[in-house]
Amino acid sequence: MEAYREEALRVKQIAERRFVEKDFTGARSYALKARSLFPDLEGLSQMIATFEVYLASQCRSGGQIDYYAVLGLKPSAGKREVKKQYKKMAVLLHPDKNKCIGADGAFHLISEAWGFLSNEFNKSTFYYKRK
Repeated sequence: MEAYREEALRVKQIAERRFVEKDFTGARSYALKARSLFPDLEGLSQMIATFEVYLASQCRSGGQIDYYAVLGLKPSAGKREVKKQYKKMAVLLHPDKNKCIGADGAFHLISEAWGFLSNEFNKSTFYYKRK
């Protein structure tokens, strides 16, 4: 069991290196591999959530960040679902609770997504541009 823990730590370090290199897909992949090796490794779920936010921020729709993807939602999500998901992710990614690499930026991205999607004018403009 200890060998799996050590291997998971090594793979987690590789994931952090990939993140620094801005290879978000590779970073997420290595973090998932670390979780499969040793699921109880501290901070892995937060790391994976952080990497997924960065990966989603790369998705563009009409030249603009797809804020629904950043929050992990479908574009048909209602205001209540958006608020619930934002709160859940804010707790998970808040820099005071998440010491993972990139947590500050991920928290900023989800806050930006909430600010955008909670404004009805921005939201309707986004829908118009998508079509």
